[in-house]
Amino acid sequence: MSDDQKTPKDVSGPRPWWIENPTSFDEHHLCNICRHINFKFLVSNNLPSIHALKLGLLRDIVRKDKCAFCRMVVHAISITYKVNILEKVENEAKDTFCELLNDEKRARGRDMVYTLEIMIYNDNGTIDSGDDSAMIHYLADEKNPRPNEGRLVSRNQGEMNQLKKWLHNCEHVHPSSDTDRARNLAPKNLSLRVIDVESQCIINATQHTRYMALSYVWGGPQELQYAKTTQSELERPNGLSIDDERLPGTIKDAMLLVSRFDERYLWVDSLCIMQDDAENKHDQIALMDVIYQCAILTIVAVSGKSAGAGLPGVRTGSREVRQHIEHVQGLKLTNALLRPASSIDSSVWNSRAWTYQECKLSRRLLLFADEQITWKCDHVSCWEDEFEPEFRMSEMEPGSAGRALDRDYSPDRLPLKGRINFRMYALAVENYSLRSLSFDSDALNAFAGIMNYLRPIMRSGYVYGLPEAELDEALLWQPVGPITRRVYSDSGNLIFPSWTWAGWIGPVHYLYADVFSEVLWRAIDSQGFSSEEYRYPSECRDQNDGKWEHRNAGFWHYYVHSDAPDTYYLHPTALESERPPRLRLDTTLGRLLFWTLSANFDITGDHNIYTRVGDTELCNDGQHVICLLSIFDREGHLAGTVHIPGPIASNISKGSHEFILLSRTRLDEKNLYDEDPLKVDKERLTNWSLEHTPFEVEDDAPSDIWGPKYAFDHTRYDAEKFFCVYNVMLVEWKEGVAYRLGLGWVHIDAFHQAFPERKFITLG
Repeated sequence: MSDDQKTPKDVSGPRPWWIENPTSFDEHHLCNICRHINFKFLVSNNLPSIHALKLGLLRDIVRKDKCAFCRMVVHAISITYKVNILEKVENEAKDTFCELLNDEKRARGRDMVYTLEIMIYNDNGTIDSGDDSAMIHYLADEKNPRPNEGRLVSRNQGEMNQLKKWLHNCEHVHPSSDTDRARNLAPKNLSLRVIDVESQCIINATQHTRYMALSYVWGGPQELQYAKTTQSELERPNGLSIDDERLPGTIKDAMLLVSRFDERYLWVDSLCIMQDDAENKHDQIALMDVIYQCAILTIVAVSGKSAGAGLPGVRTGSREVRQHIEHVQGLKLTNALLRPASSIDSSVWNSRAWTYQECKLSRRLLLFADEQITWKCDHVSCWEDEFEPEFRMSEMEPGSAGRALDRDYSPDRLPLKGRINFRMYALAVENYSLRSLSFDSDALNAFAGIMNYLRPIMRSGYVYGLPEAELDEALLWQPVGPITRRVYSDSGNLIFPSWTWAGWIGPVHYLYADVFSEVLWRAIDSQGFSSEEYRYPSECRDQNDGKWEHRNAGFWHYYVHSDAPDTYYLHPTALESERPPRLRLDTTLGRLLFWTLSANFDITGDHNIYTRVGDTELCNDGQHVICLLSIFDREGHLAGTVHIPGPIASNISKGSHEFILLSRTRLDEKNLYDEDPLKVDKERLTNWSLEHTPFEVEDDAPSDIWGPKYAFDHTRYDAEKFFCVYNVMLVEWKEGVAYRLGLGWVHIDAFHQAFPERKFITLG
């Protein structure tokens, strides 16, 4: 029996997606497998993944060119995987199989719409296609479409009416609270320039000017910029002509797009910031959060590697969309266009540090990729190849508030409500650290908008990128990949201090856990104060008594204030305006000044991979990326572990090294507690032992590699103690200044048995 004559095996029981005895006309142009599939059922009903329908070998599907659905599958795979399917079959797909699933596209509890999903796999598992699977849409009746049903897309140019409809619907349904908030934060004498696309010149905007913004990649020097030498020219009507050859294609297309939206003003950094005026540039960079939040829409140039790339779909012939149509069982089917996720992930735009805040701070994004144009706002996503969903307020599922603290966050926004403030900051730092800069001195400038945006919920300023109110937590960043110091290219001098992530090039990660501070900070008047006193000064407590509520979300503790119950704080924190002047950190010359304990431990070069954090790149085959080095006490017992960048670790000699104490923390799954951390009996935080006590533990290999759990010898040091490890920093001293080399953990008993001494630290 030929493959075309075989029918796929299926599970027993009710199978409404299965046609046992097909008799319709479709059997004449569907193969013996596809004619048994009830496609009308699959575009409107759920097919459990355990019932995935086997379509057969890819090579056989390619050969069945008389079957309408097999042809559809071949086109969908070719477009999604960007391969010549015939060549793939000949070279590598001899044992590649296909399965048919369907994927829900509508909100639970409403009229459901499904798309058909083609999975291809071989004996080694699913073949990787990035974030995309080959998807097939049911094309809607254009006279009466349902939201999210498929639609045909203009091949050479985006449909302006569709784009205008998205903006109109969003503005009339979704709230404008972000805009109001941003404008309230903006200085009353806000000086903002915009491009007047009608008069084709640069003008001064008012606080209430309605404008769009552009997010794009410069890709090298811009021939035409707003500067002292071009100011008079560009401010004259028609001085910024859309036909000017000096104007990059992306900016030209953005100006054209704004006019087609029937809008008038556009903000573009290279033409709205005085590029050769350092003071103006500084002031405008400090307003990035206001600029992007106040824009009614941010136009994003995902495609291309420079400002000359243009916006695909704005001009006729600027793109080529490929949609193949087949008629199956009375349905009109077509391949879904690629979602921009994989294009964005691999784009130059997504790799640049400056564009991070442009994306995160924008209320609405219109993304132009080669595949199609996409709309994103806080409440809905829209694609050209689907009829738009209902523009309604997104709602959190009942009972999901607790789960929201630990689930993945939206890749497009940093919510200020319903999330713990420091976790939002940490997430921003982690994502930002993955990106690159043309000038390393811009590391904080390109993050300034994010810091300003988060400042109201952090309730403090920042010191070299670290929030002052949560400095103990903010110092605990760990490198997870290749990392080097930021230096000036001309002199080689260090740009930022060693203790801030901004002083390093490379990915970093925060290990989330409650900490108790162990340092005393020095104020500008040389007096000392604790982190708790800085966050919540005694002067502020009387008026806030009873207003703070402690909450426990399992692994995390956080606090809410009765005046803002949907804002979550890692600790009770006074308003920045209420903090007395005496509590100002002394950060002269980029140095942190504080008192803490210091102790010496031995480093031998032995690695302890079981303290891996996140996706830390481990050392292998002689390549040292991040060295997870064991720390030993005087008797040679494992007392802790320190994470050190490979190039630094290679220069660390065997022997005794100094570690300074930062804070006290707990193990991953141990020491969970329900009580308010602020009410913990202080005696529980002085429960270290100066004597060795042997402990019996199970002698088994770690089952999950994570954090400080395996930082020390459990037979020597008690892992059951309350908050049993210290966060410590490995330092080296140069001319009276200590510099960070690495960060790690040491068991509290091991630290105190090392006879630590109290020292004044100048950390540079």
